[in-house]
Amino acid sequence: MKSYQLDTFSGIQRTKKEFTKFLAKFIRRFAFVINSTNCTGDCLINCKNVKDSFFAIDCEDVRFLGRGTHVKDSYDLTPAGESVQCYEGLTQDHDYKVFFAIYSLKSQELAYVENCHSSKHLFGCSGIKHGEYCILNKQYTKEEYFKLREKIIEYMKKTGEWGEFFPAKLSHFGYNETIAQEYFPLTKEEILKKGFKLWDKIQKTTDKETLKPENVPDSINKVDEKILDEILRCLDCGRNYKIVKNEYLFYKKHNIPIPRKCFYCRNSERIKFENPLKLWHRKCMKPGCPNEFETSYSPEREEIVYCEECYKREVY
Repeated sequence: MKSYQLDTFSGIQRTKKEFTKFLAKFIRRFAFVINSTNCTGDCLINCKNVKDSFFAIDCEDVRFLGRGTHVKDSYDLTPAGESVQCYEGLTQDHDYKVFFAIYSLKSQELAYVENCHSSKHLFGCSGIKHGEYCILNKQYTKEEYFKLREKIIEYMKKTGEWGEFFPAKLSHFGYNETIAQEYFPLTKEEILKKGFKLWDKIQKTTDKETLKPENVPDSINKVDEKILDEILRCLDCGRNYKIVKNEYLFYKKHNIPIPRKCFYCRNSERIKFENPLKLWHRKCMKPGCPNEFETSYSPEREEIVYCEECYKREVY
C-alpha cells in the first residue's frame, strides 16, 4: 500500500488507472436485481412488474422510474416515493393521481402543477399549499372547478398539449447547467434541435486563481492551512474554487491529496462510475450460455457480463 503513495495526487491518479484495468478482468452481473419478479432495469430491490427503471425499492407495476421507493401503478417519475397512480412527474412524494407535476408533495388529483404541497384538485397551479379546487391559482367552487377543468382539457386535446409534460421552453434552466448532461450527454446541435435551452456562458468565476494546479503540493502532508487562503483552478473546466476548513481537515485526517478539480467536475466524475440509465438487449458472455437479458452495460464496453445463473455459478 505504501508503494501507491495514496497521500499524493500523482499516486491517486496512477492507482485509479490500475484499478480500472484490474476491474475489467472480472465478470459482472448483468443487473443488480434482488428479490424482484418480472422486472427490467438496474438496482431494483423487492420490486414486482417494474420495467425500464433504475434505483427502485419496494415498487410495483411501474415503468420508467428513476430513483423511487414504495411507488405503485405509476409511469415516468424521477425521483418519487410513496406515490400511487402518478404520471410524468419530477420529484413526487406521497402523491395520489398527480399528473405532469414538478415538486409535488402529499397531494391528490393534481395536474400541471409546480411546487404545490398538501393539496387536492388543482390544475395549472404553482406554489400552493393546502389548496383545493384551484385553476391557475384561482379559487373555485367544486362544481365550477370540474366544469372549467373539463373545458380546458378539451381545448388542450385539440392543441396537442394534453397528455404531454411541460414543454422544454418553460424550463428555468439551461440543459448544460443541469445533471441531465451527466446522464444523457448531448452535443450543442442536439440540445438546440430538441428545443432545450442552452447557456453559452455558465455563471462561474475564472482566471482569479492565486495557486495554479501544477503548483499545488502533490502530497497532503506538504499542505498546511495556508491553502485555505488560496484560490484554485479546476483542471477540467477552469472554474475557480476554494478549500474550506472542514474539507481541509477531512483530507488531512484521511491522507487525501488536495483535489485538482472543482466540486461540479468531481461530482460529474463520480456519476460516471454509475452505469447509464439505459438498457441494451444482450446475450450472456459465458461460452455456451443461451440466456439473453436487458442490461445497462452497452455492447461496446469491455466488461465481461454474465446472466444471473452463470454469475452465481462463478461467484458462489
